[in-house]
Amino acid sequence: RLGTWGQGDNCVSWYTSGNLQGLRYKQSGLQVERFGSSEGPLYALSTTGHYGLGWIAVENRFNSPRNLCISYMASGPVSIYPTTEILLECEGRRPETFFITPLASRSYHVILTTKLTTIYPGECKISWKATEMSDEPFRLTAVKILPRSADERGVLGPKKIRNLWK
Repeated sequence: RLGTWGQGDNCVSWYTSGNLQGLRYKQSGLQVERFGSSEGPLYALSTTGHYGLGWIAVENRFNSPRNLCISYMASGPVSIYPTTEILLECEGRRPETFFITPLASRSYHVILTTKLTTIYPGECKISWKATEMSDEPFRLTAVKILPRSADERGVLGPKKIRNLWK
């Protein structure tokens, strides 16, 4: 936790720690991958197969709507990660579907952060599945519930990752 946006936030990142404590997620078919980098060890939550399914649960504990953002690994100029379908199911709301293309504009790895939507107080389930075959599975690194006025680009991304290896 790096601080607050003033109106309150809930940011959970396992990117630098690998710590998923307190996060509810699908136990089978997901793994915490560890990568070496020039900055030290880094971690991502990914499916064990290219077309695997994953999910995490988040809760907006605030008494007002908040932006829901996710961070994930991307590469370029051709992505090694698949375009991924994200299904968001929140209490009392209709399911929403989003598509993420983890593509960076340059030839390196980065962490990208995308605002999915605004969520209301209560629990949501974020599910994902790849829509195409790729070299690597979709790799999630953080989830954030932020005030609607917050700029998601300033939260863990984009940041260049040099010399990434498994």
